[in-house]
Amino acid sequence: MNIGQLMEGLTRLGIRIVWDEQNLVIEGVCSDEMAEEIREHRPAIKDWLAMERPLTDEEKRRIDEAFNSLRDQHGHALVAAGWHRDVVFDGLDPTHCETAGDVPGVIGLLMAGGRLVKIHPDRLDLEFPDGEPFSKIRGGCLLGGKVLDDFLRTGK
Repeated sequence: MNIGQLMEGLTRLGIRIVWDEQNLVIEGVCSDEMAEEIREHRPAIKDWLAMERPLTDEEKRRIDEAFNSLRDQHGHALVAAGWHRDVVFDGLDPTHCETAGDVPGVIGLLMAGGRLVKIHPDRLDLEFPDGEPFSKIRGGCLLGGKVLDDFLRTGK
């Protein structure tokens, strides 16, 4: 069972889980087996809940700023290399983000201080704020570290 299925199943059972900054809090009645399943998937549930949280007005402003910066600085080069909006942003509209999970990876990287280094027809070379390189491969996959090295060497 993946985390989405688990959370959907809990919702159907009337069980709500919230993160109170330190602990997962279960609201509703669940079986011992379900409580164990929740404990077993605690880190994934925490991550899931973080993605579902509403964006602040400041975060929405920064998304808009990152999107406009990318468009203004790299828009023509992206289009010339065949990177259209839906491909760069995995079909998500960065101007209509409401939750943390709505933020496309490229925009999230730019918001965090990362940058677009080079545009290729098959990949975008990016850099985390700490200088660590990674790439967005056409089709939506993000690669870094050894996996990226292997991809650049073999093309697979």
